[in-house]
Amino acid sequence: MVTRITISVLFVFCIIGFGATTLASFKINTLEKNVEAHKLAMTYANAAIHTLNNESMFLKDKGIKL
Repeated sequence: MVTRITISVLFVFCIIGFGATTLASFKINTLEKNVEAHKLAMTYANAAIHTLNNESMFLKDKGIKL
């Protein structure tokens, strides 16, 4: 009788542990995707800023005021 209860309790803890591990893994994957999206957005934003700056410098060199 005691072994059945012990096995049942261990089984419940295993299920809870599996659920917690799955949830943590899902959160980690979501955070990794967010970081990758942020890196991509910052890369494009940085390129756009440098393009705009280069064009502004080009126009200033030609004597055109903005």
